[in-house]
Amino acid sequence: MNSRLNQFSNNHSLNFGVSPEVLISLTVIPLLLVLFSSKVFDQILQEISQQSEEILRGDRLPSLIFPDISKLEK
Repeated sequence: MNSRLNQFSNNHSLNFGVSPEVLISLTVIPLLLVLFSSKVFDQILQEISQQSEEILRGDRLPSLIFPDISKLEK
C-alpha cells in the first residue's frame, strides 16, 4: 500500500516538483488564520450591533417637548 501512495504522489506532483503534502502543509496555517480571524470579526460585529442597539433604545433618547396647539390658536 505504501508503494501505491508513493506512486500516486509521484504521478500527481506539480510541474515544478513540489509534492502535494508540502502544498497542503503550507496552506494549513493561512487557513487556520482565516478561521480564527473570522470568529474574531464575528464577535466584533456582534458587539457593534449590541452597542448600536443600546444607543437607539427609547429610554436614552431625549424627551421632546411639543407646543400645545390649543394655546397657540388662542
